[in-house]
Amino acid sequence: MANNANPRGPGFWKLNTSFLLDEEYVSLIKNTIIDVANEYVNNNEIDAILLWDTMKMQIRLSSLNYARRKKAKKLESEILSLQKKKTTFLKMRKSRFIVK
Repeated sequence: MANNANPRGPGFWKLNTSFLLDEEYVSLIKNTIIDVANEYVNNNEIDAILLWDTMKMQIRLSSLNYARRKKAKKLESEILSLQKKKTTFLKMRKSRFIVK
């Protein structure tokens, strides 16, 4: 039986809680909160609810950008690893066919 309590798809975002173990991410979110608070500290036109919604929006944006960068770094690392394996394989293959 599938649990449809939290449907996923376009328009639904859920925090990847594993990021909370990453000090870089935690620091990013703390700075995001501080930046938003500082931006609206003297703005009497924004109430607490609107400020909270703005903070959530900025946290979401920062989180999505962080996840994108983290994934790109991982893919780049995997590409480099595969390139090294390819080079090693080609050298081994070439050395087998060289007559000494």
